[in-house]
Formats: sequence, structure tokens, C-alpha cells
Amino acid sequence: ANIANSPEAMHGRISYSAGPSLTRYSTYPADGISAEGIKSAMRQSDLGYPRLQAEMYEQVIERDAHLRGVAKARIYEVSGKPWRIQPSDETELASRVAKFCRGAIDAIDGFDSDIDDLLWANGNGYAASEIVWAFDSIRIPLDRTRSTTITALVPSQLDWVHAKHFEFDAITDEPYLVMTGGRIHLPPNKFVFHGAADTGFYERRGYMRPCLTLHAAKAWALRDWLLYEALFAVPQVTGTYPAGNDQYELQRETYQAIMRDWGKGVPAFISDEIDFKIGAAQSGGSASGVQGAILGYCNQEISKLVQGETLTTEVGNVGAYAATETHADVRHAFIRADARKLARTLHDQLLTSIVTVNLDVLSSALGAPPTEILRCVPGIKWTIDRETSPSQRVTNLIALSNAGVPIGLDQVYDECGIDPPREGAPLLKGDPITVAAGGATIGSAKAADGHEH
Repeated sequence: ANIANSPEAMHGRISYSAGPSLTRYSTYPADGISAEGIKSAMRQSDLGYPRLQAEMYEQVIERDAHLRGVAKARIYEVSGKPWRIQPSDETELASRVAKFCRGAIDAIDGFDSDIDDLLWANGNGYAASEIVWAFDSIRIPLDRTRSTTITALVPSQLDWVHAKHFEFDAITDEPYLVMTGGRIHLPPNKFVFHGAADTGFYERRGYMRPCLTLHAAKAWALRDWLLYEALFAVPQVTGTYPAGNDQYELQRETYQAIMRDWGKGVPAFISDEIDFKIGAAQSGGSASGVQGAILGYCNQEISKLVQGETLTTEVGNVGAYAATETHADVRHAFIRADARKLARTLHDQLLTSIVTVNLDVLSSALGAPPTEILRCVPGIKWTIDRETSPSQRVTNLIALSNAGVPIGLDQVYDECGIDPPREGAPLLKGDPITVAAGGATIGSAKAADGHEH
């Protein structure tokens, strides 16, 4: 605990030696997954020891294609959206502190991937990353013409910490980091611990808990389906011989060799004493059969758990446009909740830490007392909008421009997914338009530039 709270630990990673086992090694509790194994892992987690449950989650996510797909889709709906640092108020001091924090965030290596790691809390119930600090030069704009550069202690990386390295207090549910010599409180300004957008104890949150049983049912159904296909969906070669053939036992090896050759496509000479036939494959192993129906049902339930709906993931045999829109609304609500919860975590545990560890240097550079600096800790916000078609986005931009809202060309290019023209490159002329009555017609692109004919 003393080492973890030392100034030297700020510049390194203490979770490398976290226990009870190294991150790479697992007990693979989902091998031969059973109801008893799931119950045992959950009961241990309920007591504040989630190691088996965390390892089971990891293993299930890796091997369940549908679950992994919808889980990653929910994550990317937030991490793939643009974000911005938002000043705490309209004052110049708040704006400068926000610009400092933006510079510090930009110094983090792989920040977008770090957001992905933290958003896995939606499934596991919680997720954590360790902050590794380093000194760097950060420029703070003061106004349009002036700026100041300070040497600050900023995060150089956020390293993911496996969920199995945590235990929880039986009363307060406070997370502890498990080390080789025992468990310790999380050192201040050293970890970002993110809980799922849910209620209850951390280790009992997340969609993975009910998904375990659904995944197990899928595994059992798929096992039975493959077994059925192997036994009954492959044509079988059978042979009949006269009932009174006393030499059968002596000729049995010969008959079996003939059948093996026949199965391999080797031509065979067959005695008229035995009759070989190829049996037709048995029906019943189709996707609409019992096992296929179980798999489909479990996948739908998993989609509801992860995304709150099913129609944006799978197309069923019923539904309408209105129903699809309603499902999309529910999914959008899930994503907005994820973004709000993550924004609060990053404000409290990352941005506040960045300002706190640099309080003295910021106070000196910005000429404000430390209490005022702390009051100006900015927030972070993701732009979570409903997906629209490119044509609809263009229509919205035109309507806003006509209403007098200033819109930059760079945003127009970005919204439309096109690159700005290179200098000297030929341009599209656009549709001909009449400049005035009796005047010549020119392309709309030239007309927009104020072209004179």
C-alpha cells in the first residue's frame, strides 16, 4: 500500500503484479459450462470475490459470436462518436482550464482504445484502467494572439486492468485492488474505475450476468444439434446378407473392408450374397428445428439485454417500419445513458485528477487561486445523435444555413463523407442555372463563388 501510494508509483504501473493470478492466466471456468458452475461463480461474486465470474465472462465473450458482436456494437456507438471537452462555465478561466485538459487528454497514447476498455463495464458491471503519469509540455491559449506553455504532469497512458484483479467491501462495495500480499484501496489519482450504467453492487451489474445462462443454453443446444447432424444427417451405408449364412462371422471383415472402400469412393466387387444400400439422411436438423429455435430465442434475448431491442440486429419474419424506429429509439436511449455515465466517471476520476496534480503550476500560470482552479474542472461530452442518411444530413445543413446558422465548410465535408478539393484540381461544374433574365447560364459551383460572365 505504501508503494502504491508513493510518488514514484505515479510514473509506473503497479497492476502488473495484481493478483490472485496474472492477467494472462485463467482457470477457464466456462469449459464444460454447467448450471452448477454458473451458480458457484455468481455466489462467490455476491460475496465480493468476482474472480471466477470475471474469467467466465471473458471466456464466454471470446467464444459467443452473437454476444461479442452486439456487445462491441454498443461500445462503438459511444467510442466511435466525436467528443469534446466542455468548460464548466462561460468564464475565461474555465475556458483556459478546459484547453489545458484537452491538451493533456491529447497526450494520452491510444485514448480512443482506452474508452473501449472502460465501456466493457456495461457487460462486466465494472471496468478499470490505471493511469501512468509523465511530464509533458502543454500549451494553453490565453486569447487569439497569446498563449503560455507549462510543464505539467499528465497521463501518458491508461492501461486496462482485468476485472478479476478486484475485490469488493462486503458493506460499502468499495473496490480493492488485489495484490500478491493482500488487497489495497485504490490510490488517489491513479485509477479510473467505471461502473455500469445500472444500479446495485458493481459485481452484480452488467448484462453478462443473465447472458451466462443464455450462452450456456446455446452451448448445450449447439452441442445436441451437431451430435444430431453427425448421427442422422449423414447418409449411412448398410448391408444385408442371407439369414442362413453360417459363414458371416468369417466373412465379416471382408464385408466391412468393402464398405470402408465404398465410403472412400474405391470401386469394389460385391458378392450377390450381400446387398448394400445408402440410407437417406433424416430430417429434423434444420434451422427451424428444436435446437435452431433455442439458438434463435437465446440470441434474441441477448440482443434485448445488450441493446434493449432486436430489430436493428436481426430481421425477423414480422415487424414494420414503425416497430423498427421504436427499437432504434430504445437502443439510442441505452447509448445515451452509457455516454452520460462514462462522462461523469471521466470528470470525477480523470479530468479532476489532471487538474489536482497540476494545481500549483496552473495557479501560477493562470494567475488564479487553487480553489478557483478546482471549481473550473471541465466535463467531457459525446455527441450521440440518431443515425441519419447522408441526404438527410445535407438537408439539415441547408436548412440551418438558410436560417442564418454559421456552418463551417470542414463540417460540411465531414458530414457528407467527402474530401475538400486539392489546390488546382478540376472541380465539378454543377447543374446549369440562370443568373438573371436573359443572362447566360453557368454552373452552380461558379455561381456560388460569385462568378462573372
